[in-house]
Amino acid sequence: MAALATLTPADRFVVFADADVVLAPDWLGQLLRPLLLGRAELASGYRWILPADDRLASRCCALMDWSVATVPRARRWNLCWGGSTAISRAALDRIDLPTCWDRAVLDDIVLTRAARRAGIVPHAPHQVLVPSPVRHDFRSLIEFGRRQYLLVRVHAPWHWALAGVTLGLPVAAGVAALIAALHGNRLAWFCLALALVLQQVRASLRVQVAQLVLPGEQAAQSAMLVRRDRWKLPLAHLLHLAVWLASAFGREMVWGGQRYRLLGPARVEIVDKPGAAA
Repeated sequence: MAALATLTPADRFVVFADADVVLAPDWLGQLLRPLLLGRAELASGYRWILPADDRLASRCCALMDWSVATVPRARRWNLCWGGSTAISRAALDRIDLPTCWDRAVLDDIVLTRAARRAGIVPHAPHQVLVPSPVRHDFRSLIEFGRRQYLLVRVHAPWHWALAGVTLGLPVAAGVAALIAALHGNRLAWFCLALALVLQQVRASLRVQVAQLVLPGEQAAQSAMLVRRDRWKLPLAHLLHLAVWLASAFGREMVWGGQRYRLLGPARVEIVDKPGAAA
């Protein structure tokens, strides 16, 4: 918000980036390309999580989030990601960001909603996947995942519901097939085996996406992670479903040591402040 106050009439674009991402040399060009070509007024990429340590939780976090990073893009469903977003100055002038962000706990989905109200459709360049190193134990992973989905639940409930269907349906079908298989149904065994094979195929396709989009070092790290943890993919999927289910309950979350209560897309309360008496 402070930076917006420094804009001059000559500034054509405003770009948002996270401080903890690894930007490729062509990142800015790829992000601005649709705006420079007149194909969009707002463009946004997404993170590509990579483990910054060897803990299983960090590796599972990457495997979980890649399923989101490789979702097919659709203009009707695109959401902005604050870690890599560009907007034209003309479009920005049609959005009252100070008002939109006045009582908001996050920037990107709030920006998405404001843009759509102004008739601005977010564009998602396929080449803008930004490597984001993470370190997690299982407690911090669950907190992170729940917070992400809680924010989506409050600000973009249809996206949240769709995520629940895509995460829950394979598990429900797998449980049903396993029960049937244990009762001697050979077709159920075949379905379980086919599901595991397709999961491996999806993992290989995600590695190909990384090789096409990411710098060489990060692409190689992605390929090595899949080779090492192929058979942990079912565990990663179950963890992904668990954090989604956790986000279905309550409206409080902790972010940066601060506890918030989300009352609605534009209403947030600070539950307790750092240093406050217990």
